[in-house]
Amino acid sequence: MTRSIKTLTTACVTACLTFTASAAMAQYRGPDVSSDFFQQVLPQNPIKSVRWIKENGHDDQKVVMRGRLLNRLSDDRYIFADSTGKIVVEIDRDVFQGRVVTERTDVEIKGILDFDVDKLKGIEVKSIKVIS
Repeated sequence: MTRSIKTLTTACVTACLTFTASAAMAQYRGPDVSSDFFQQVLPQNPIKSVRWIKENGHDDQKVVMRGRLLNRLSDDRYIFADSTGKIVVEIDRDVFQGRVVTERTDVEIKGILDFDVDKLKGIEVKSIKVIS
C-alpha cells in the first residue's frame, strides 16, 4: 500500500508541475510576430517625410509617406509633396486600381527608394491609399 501511495503522490506532483508549467506558458493570447495585426500596430516602415528621405534614405529602402500628388510629369511619373518638400514618384497605372486621385487628395504611398549612384532618382510606388 505504501508503494502505491508513493506512486500516486509522484504522479500527482508530476501532473501539478506539468499543468503549472503549461499554464504559465499559455498566458499570452495576443498576436505573434507573423500576424497581420502586429504589422498594423508596429509597422516595419513608419511614415517618413520627404526631407527625411532626402537626408537619410538609401537605395532599395522601403518607405511609407503621406501627402499629395501635385502634378503629372509623364505617363507614370508624378510630383509628390508633403509639408517638408517634393519628390518624384513613379506610379504604374495598375497601382491606382481605378481610384481617382487629384492634387487635393491626401494619400499614403508605399514604395521603394531608387538611387542612381548616390543620387536619389525617386520612389517606385507599390501601393497607394486614399486617406481623405
